[in-house]
Amino acid sequence: MGQLTQLRPYAGRLAVVVCALVLAAGGWLVFGGGSPQADAFDDACEGVVAQRETKAVLGAGVQADEDEEAFSEGSLDGSKGTLQVGCDLVGEAPHVGEVSVDIYAVPTPKYERADQAGGRGLYGDLNTSRSVPLGRGWHGVFAEEADGDDAVATHVLLDCRKGRNDLLVKVKVELEESTTDNPDRRTAFARIATATAANASEHWRCDAPLGTRLRTVAQPVNEDEHIALAGADGTCAGVPVRSRDVTRAWESARAGAPAEVCEVGDVLGEQRFRLSARYGPYAEAERYGAEQDDYDYEEPTPFQGAKGKLREGYWGTAKCPGSAGSATFAVLDSTGWDRESAARGDYTKADQTYARAALKAFATRSAKAHGCKAPVTP
Repeated sequence: MGQLTQLRPYAGRLAVVVCALVLAAGGWLVFGGGSPQADAFDDACEGVVAQRETKAVLGAGVQADEDEEAFSEGSLDGSKGTLQVGCDLVGEAPHVGEVSVDIYAVPTPKYERADQAGGRGLYGDLNTSRSVPLGRGWHGVFAEEADGDDAVATHVLLDCRKGRNDLLVKVKVELEESTTDNPDRRTAFARIATATAANASEHWRCDAPLGTRLRTVAQPVNEDEHIALAGADGTCAGVPVRSRDVTRAWESARAGAPAEVCEVGDVLGEQRFRLSARYGPYAEAERYGAEQDDYDYEEPTPFQGAKGKLREGYWGTAKCPGSAGSATFAVLDSTGWDRESAARGDYTKADQTYARAALKAFATRSAKAHGCKAPVTP
């Protein structure tokens, strides 16, 4: 009995140690803690997805989306191929929704563009017609997705230190019973992207200058929210007024956005001309799209030289500093004229003259704001 009595304290201590180890390894099974969620973030996009900001949208019960395969390949310096990372996280009721993250090194080498683009275009789609700049020092935009699924996407471009590619971070958010009319919602969605971009910059040693915490995010301009073109002070600033049919503007602030749009039209709200500017990866994507026969009816291929003519307008370029490359600018007639309508006089020489003047004014202001050289336009 004495020997048994001496063993009991050791047995008790051993049981405590074993129990502690079991709880440390899988305590969430007993206490219902957060380990599954921590694992979801650890495994998602090499651990750079912002946890606090994502949980603010999807709730505490965040899990990896089992229907989507996460991937990570390449490196930022290109020594292991071009960096491309993607992951998806989902929330549980009552926060039913999904956060999809895509991270790209930019630019993409020509020989890798087809694989990267897949069937969705280089760097995915950006709905510039329904986008606004983030501001607060961020080179990015908040945009409603063009596919009509009520999703929104925030794009953040990071200007990495010399010797490295830049980083583009895209975060798409889709929630049940959500609306972009709520400024708090818009800001919460965009904060996932900016915080994730900051983590990505540190993780891949991009060392990019970062913006500050977003206070609010504007809502993309609606069709009925046009202003007097003569008083425009954002993306439409400086675009000339023309008689009665080009007196109103649909614009957003510039604020360093890598993609800009200005639409102009008449007092009845009919949009007549659409002006666009694209920088960095978005200019690269536009040139790639032209190479893939998006403009197969044009010779020479648009955006491959310095300036030229489109079927429904004109295009130009500007050289920009650093890795940004050349920016692209375009003006399109929103009414969709073609050669037959031009032959009928629906698109007159006066229209063409105005389109060229509008493009020059728009591109000049935009290029200057981005620190690029004076644009070349038709």
